[in-house]
Amino acid sequence: MPAPLFGGAAHVPMPLARGYLAVDLFFLLSGFVLMHVHEHEFANGIPWRSFKSFLRARFARTYPVHAAVLLMLLPLVGSQPAFSGAALVPNLLMLQIWTGDMTWNWGSWSVGAEWHAYLLFPFLVMPLQRRTLKGIALVLALCLATLAVAIVVSGNSANIAVNPSVLLRCLPEFIAGMVLYRVFRANWLRCMFASDGIAVTSAIAAAALASFPGTDLAAVPALALLLLAAAHNRGWIVRALATRIPIFLGDVSYSLYMVQMVAAVLVFTAAQHWPAIAGNGAVEAAAVFTLSFALAIPLSRFVEYPLRDWLRGRKLPLNTYAGRR
Repeated sequence: MPAPLFGGAAHVPMPLARGYLAVDLFFLLSGFVLMHVHEHEFANGIPWRSFKSFLRARFARTYPVHAAVLLMLLPLVGSQPAFSGAALVPNLLMLQIWTGDMTWNWGSWSVGAEWHAYLLFPFLVMPLQRRTLKGIALVLALCLATLAVAIVVSGNSANIAVNPSVLLRCLPEFIAGMVLYRVFRANWLRCMFASDGIAVTSAIAAAALASFPGTDLAAVPALALLLLAAAHNRGWIVRALATRIPIFLGDVSYSLYMVQMVAAVLVFTAAQHWPAIAGNGAVEAAAVFTLSFALAIPLSRFVEYPLRDWLRGRKLPLNTYAGRR
């Protein structure tokens, strides 16, 4: 396969100029949701049984899809350095952020980074749970300060994805998500964040900041406020998010994110043979978008959830989705 396999990628337009900020929302949301689901298990310490069960659940949630996508990409082995056999090993071990380069399923770097947060999570629950409002504010300030340093050093961009410095992006945001759940559960800001107006305003602010360069340091806190507003909301927004289409998109979101690389490989390979596709950014983007969904839906239905439940020791019907976490 030719080396410039992804040359067309530069022509594919993104819905937002800086769509990578969706990963920052993912890190925040991950810390928030895991605190909601697992806080009680580590509220008074770290029992080995609970720690083992937690990591097993995390492995069951993330690894089957990761392994399935690597298997789909396996025909590319040796086609270029990014798909070398040597690079495959750290990807299989979820250690790809330590290689210093994008290899194999490029988007999986965030899942590899997230695993470092999973290992720390049980040790952070009890200290964060016992913080006062003042202590919580201090932890959030430290998280923001750490992220600010990382963003400034990387050229005022939060798009840090190719070396161990991604932990300066992932871990502060993950911890901030845990802290935000602590704020949510304590009802400290419910009267301020429960209204539909605050949720809409937060969404508009986050979208606006994500549309202009040089605003990453402000965009991430805006995403945090949006998360807090969505969690507190009891109006039409939470009802809209509980309808069929948002729930479906949530169910397939992980598979959709992970399988984009396979869709891109297929589309850009086809573009080399079909002039109508080659160089047409809009057509390439539409093709990658459509093919990503076409691959993600069966991957989610027949691999992600069945293997998750099997690895957890549960047996559920194929049409049963027991939640993303």
